[in-house]
Amino acid sequence: MRDIAARTGRAFFTLFNRAEVIEAVRSEFPREPYWQRVLEYAHAGGLQAVLDEYTHLLPESLGVAALSVASMSERIGNELISALTIRAATLRVDEVTAPQYAREVNLEPAAVTLSVKRRQSALQRRFGSLSWLAPVTPNSKLPQ
Repeated sequence: MRDIAARTGRAFFTLFNRAEVIEAVRSEFPREPYWQRVLEYAHAGGLQAVLDEYTHLLPESLGVAALSVASMSERIGNELISALTIRAATLRVDEVTAPQYAREVNLEPAAVTLSVKRRQSALQRRFGSLSWLAPVTPNSKLPQ
C-alpha cells in the first residue's frame, strides 16, 4: 500500500508542476514559496472533499468491493493516478470550403478545399466555442 501511496503522491507532484497549473495557482495565491501556494489552492478548492467523495465511489464503480483490502487499494490507487495524470487532447476541426454560390458540395478533391486545424489542449474549454483556435496566453479568459 505504501507503493500506491507514493505513486499517488508523485501524480499530485506531477500535476502541480505543469505550466498551466503553476500559472493557475500563482494567479490565485501570489505569495512564495510555491508549495505553500499549492496547499492553499487545494484547501480553498476543497480538494480533500473531492478526493474523499471520489475514493468513496470508486469501489462500487470499479466493482472491487468484494476484493481484499490490498487488491482494492491497488485498483483504487491506479484509478486515482489515472485521473490525476493529465493528458493533452488533440483538438481537430475540419473546415470545408465550397464555391460561394454552390447548391451542392461535391466532395471530390478538385471541387472542395479542406483544411485541418489542430491544437493541443490540457485545459478545459467552454463547449461550443471556437476560441481555442486563438493562442492562449497565461492570463487569458474564456469567452462568455
